[in-house]
Amino acid sequence: MINHMNTNFTAPVVISKRGGKGGGNAEVTQHGINAIARFYALKQKFSAFLEDINQSIVL
Repeated sequence: MINHMNTNFTAPVVISKRGGKGGGNAEVTQHGINAIARFYALKQKFSAFLEDINQSIVL
């Protein structure tokens, strides 16, 4: 999934380094942090939308 995002976004979201003597690591880029923030904002708006729809449905 991360490889797909790194390839298809305008900038990488995660930069990873292969392990060696000290081990590898992965770092979320600023672009990745922005994508996470946008995801949570969208999730919040979608949750509010679903709540509104649920309240308007009369069974």
